[in-house]
Amino acid sequence: MRKSNFQILQEHFDLRKERKRIEKLFKDILFYKDDSTEWSPEELVDQYLFYNWKQRNRCIDLADMKEVLCIDDLFEDDEPSIDNLVKYLEYVVNILYLAESYMKNNDKINYYKNYIVLRENLNTLLDNINHEIHLCKNDEKALIVPKNEAVTAVADIVKPEIALKVIKYNHYLLKGDIETKKSILLDLGENLEPKRKELKELDKTLESNIFYLLNNMNIRHNNKDKSGKNYKEFVYEMELNQLEEWYDEIYQLQLLAFLLIKNVERNKKIEDLKIKMGK
Repeated sequence: MRKSNFQILQEHFDLRKERKRIEKLFKDILFYKDDSTEWSPEELVDQYLFYNWKQRNRCIDLADMKEVLCIDDLFEDDEPSIDNLVKYLEYVVNILYLAESYMKNNDKINYYKNYIVLRENLNTLLDNINHEIHLCKNDEKALIVPKNEAVTAVADIVKPEIALKVIKYNHYLLKGDIETKKSILLDLGENLEPKRKELKELDKTLESNIFYLLNNMNIRHNNKDKSGKNYKEFVYEMELNQLEEWYDEIYQLQLLAFLLIKNVERNKKIEDLKIKMGK
């Protein structure tokens, strides 16, 4: 029987223990003011930052937000899921992000040593579950997503508004969210369209496959409407989880296409370097 990802990770790294360590540190008093006033991260955010936070979504305080997100219920099962662990860590990371931003703008506030320990433990745990933090400063939030070198590379070369979507596609909350994934694939396809001729010259099969799938997998056209000219019986009868798997494949193909196009520029730089070194 195939082991789950959690079981494999558990054999090499005690995730439950590491999560409890982070929870303990997170509830500690980590920040202090010159006048000896002290706060835990949640206390600091609740007192000075929560009301004006863009991501509060009508919640009145952190207790309200934790109830909405079911934070306190995430680890009731004997074997919590990776998704639940990531959801909790993302909550922690966002509260720390707010507290850190406030601290940087207020030279009277400092932190105790346990704050550094918490940060180190967080980074170690994220490394071990192969996830990383992406800050979205304009939206005042942090996302925790699976590490993917291709995602990072593509996010660096596309427009900022597309970069965030590239990153978001891998977010755990999008698992099963067909419509949002479809929207991201559409945006990536639109950004690839002006480069289609260049892509075709580089890899004809890749170019053909990407745009065939965009046109025939209920993304660019309604392939499930029996009365429409783009109706595909195969797609109509496909289970949603199968369709999502194909969407994930299209996403990977699109990443590959962006990297392939970018590699032309990289190769040109190398050739120019060779010429200079040969003189």
